[in-house]
Amino acid sequence: MGALFVETHPWAKVAVVGRKESCGSNPCTLNLPAGKYTLRLVNPLDGQHQDFPVQVTADQTTTFEKQLVWP
Repeated sequence: MGALFVETHPWAKVAVVGRKESCGSNPCTLNLPAGKYTLRLVNPLDGQHQDFPVQVTADQTTTFEKQLVWP
């Protein structure tokens, strides 16, 4: 297992595509098995989303920080 710390600006809902793990607010930390994932960040105002690849490493905390620009 590993951890994924997520922080976005502006704030976004966080989900891992194909998995039940998500955060209704951020910053947040998700505990996931080591591996590659697609992180979906959703604009809470209009539902637009952006996807980003992430790699979670066993026994470590991976940090994902993103300044978002919504179209």
